[in-house]
Amino acid sequence: MSPSEVKEACVQFVTDEKLPFKMFDSAPFKTLTEQIFKGLEMTPVTARNVMQHVSEKYEREKALLISRLKNKVVSLKIDIASRHSKGILGLNVQYYHNKAIEIKTLGVIELHQKHTGLNLSSEIENILADFSISKQQIYTITSDNGKNILKAIEHLNEDPESALSSEDENEELVQEVRIFSIASIRCAAHSLQLAVKDFLNNDERSEIVENARKLVKTLRTPTFRLAIAATSLPLPINDVPTRWSSTYEMLKSVCIYEEFIHQHLPPIRQFALLSVLEPISVATKKLQSEQLYFGDFFKLLLETKLMINSMSSNIHREDLVKSLESRENNLVTNEVILSAIYLDPRLRRIIVKNPIQLAAARNHLLGLMRKILAISRPENPIYEDRIVADSATSEASFSQPNDCPELTSQSTCSLLNDYLNSFAVSSGSEDSEDDDEPELKLDK
Repeated sequence: MSPSEVKEACVQFVTDEKLPFKMFDSAPFKTLTEQIFKGLEMTPVTARNVMQHVSEKYEREKALLISRLKNKVVSLKIDIASRHSKGILGLNVQYYHNKAIEIKTLGVIELHQKHTGLNLSSEIENILADFSISKQQIYTITSDNGKNILKAIEHLNEDPESALSSEDENEELVQEVRIFSIASIRCAAHSLQLAVKDFLNNDERSEIVENARKLVKTLRTPTFRLAIAATSLPLPINDVPTRWSSTYEMLKSVCIYEEFIHQHLPPIRQFALLSVLEPISVATKKLQSEQLYFGDFFKLLLETKLMINSMSSNIHREDLVKSLESRENNLVTNEVILSAIYLDPRLRRIIVKNPIQLAAARNHLLGLMRKILAISRPENPIYEDRIVADSATSEASFSQPNDCPELTSQSTCSLLNDYLNSFAVSSGSEDSEDDDEPELKLDK
């Protein structure tokens, strides 16, 4: 073991394991490491100097990241959290490296000004400048539906010379901005949760959820805790409105108390609602995968909708499918998503018969290639580096060679295949240079 390896391990104690700095001044740590430091003839790591080692590690990682992002098209992820009267801005970068998506955090900073679009765009530009990322390199920015973040993306697309010095909070958002061609993408998991929120915004379903909350609170009181402990069952979970799938988890936790509730409390009618929300919960977990492309997301949304629609006996399925379709309709108007569908051989037939969507996808990809060529240098050609149009779209066609990934059940796969087979596409449907779409024989 070398001194650099010892320093690296100590840095990981605080950066990866999140242990406090004072640990390095504790008696047990000194006892464990005293002979190591003496044998390597190195200065002992203490609470005072470990921060220096962390800073050195940060500078090395930062320099490596800057070199990797040079002359590459990247995507950003933005989110804001507010708690205890503090606002925190988080900014991640996604890029393609060694045939995989890499996600790195560029900054997590406290916001000291009003969370307007103009102020947010200024903070984002400062972070980007620190990592030598130009706005020309940015392909997409993924965020939630917050108006201030969408406004910030609009400002990032503006020419600095024509940018306004003030911002009207009531100003209507511009849907398409073209100066730097930064596309705004709504967070996939957030869009799914908004569909669920719309679905639950119903008197009958709201009553079921509220009764479940009251039941959970009752079961967690001292009166029932002892009785529950005797059954060896875990305590039921209360939902948190801002936490994804928490309502489903609450209803699921109540289900295991069916017999207990029948003996001690009035029952609630949550089982139909629970079953229809289960595919949403499964999809939400899959959407948190790091190696997820836009084509995968759209395919997953289709699978989820079809699975729910197949629950013919469930009284809630039609309303949930309508909520999902409303979000799906918003997606297929986004040129980035259309391009991902066009590049994905599993899904391409969905838009191949729609000339408007097909033209939009092709034109977008042509513009994207021009963008890639514009930021690439002759000594670093795109064909050598295999710079990919976007880590979330262009590899979609290679992300899953099979129509059905291993994580998808056979029944869901069959539903999706039946749906895709409904788009009858002949080999002559497109131009000759890309008429590779096979003709499918549909069962009558």
